[in-house]
Amino acid sequence: MKRTLLIVGVVVGIIVLLVVVIIPMSYSTLEYYEFGFKQRKSTGLIDRSEAYGRGGRYLLGPDYSFKPLRADAHFETFQSVSIFAKDRLQARGLLLFMASNRIFVSLTAHMQYFLRKDQMHLLHKKYDTRYQPIIYTNALNALKNRATTYTTREFIRNRTRIENDLFLGLRDMLSGPCCEKDCAETKETEAEDYKQEATIVRKETDSQIKQIENEAREIKQDATAESELIRSMAKANATATLEKARSDGLHYLYQTLAITDQKEKASLDYLRTLRSQDNVHLAVDFQQLIAGSLSDK
Repeated sequence: MKRTLLIVGVVVGIIVLLVVVIIPMSYSTLEYYEFGFKQRKSTGLIDRSEAYGRGGRYLLGPDYSFKPLRADAHFETFQSVSIFAKDRLQARGLLLFMASNRIFVSLTAHMQYFLRKDQMHLLHKKYDTRYQPIIYTNALNALKNRATTYTTREFIRNRTRIENDLFLGLRDMLSGPCCEKDCAETKETEAEDYKQEATIVRKETDSQIKQIENEAREIKQDATAESELIRSMAKANATATLEKARSDGLHYLYQTLAITDQKEKASLDYLRTLRSQDNVHLAVDFQQLIAGSLSDK
């Protein structure tokens, strides 16, 4: 009897020991910022039939653990991205960033997104945990496709409308409306920060535009003044050259015709001046002489 009780006690003790050891080993934990799929430790196989989380402690079994995925916000920054605008360069001599005759703008944008728990099995099956570069590339393409529908002037004057349209383009690409329950805590703060940043950028842009316009106006005025100076100097030089040639020509004419009398020189110069006038016509006067006899009547 004692022997039987001893055997039963040993068995019960072993069972209790196994329970005490195995049950804690059967629990797996996810942090508050994690989703997860069940993964068998012995084979590494992942069970995507159910997504767990966010966060929590689960009884999976001693041979299971979690394959974690991020449940918190993913942040991406598109820094100084060159994007073609809608308008084309038509005037020459403008200092603009361009490829061929297309004008492009430099765009900086910030994006945050969350993984959808009900769609994680599809995402993980196709990309495992290497989905972020794919989403970044697709989001960048969505930005470029939307931005090319606006002109450079609209980027300056209609920033709010363009920001909203770019947001809609990103949202459509990511296939789903903004998850309010995840964004609620930070949405208002970030929105206010973006508004302040947009206001600052808009003021800086307006200031740069005014500065460029003032510089252009000064350059135009300087060019106009310089052109007037060059034109006046050219006229003065032409007049001086013409008068010198006239003086040298008269001196040569006087020597050739042996004219030394100042009155004759003045008369000749006067005649030359009259000939240069378009409304003066010169003629040589003469008296008519009639030769012959008159017949008697």
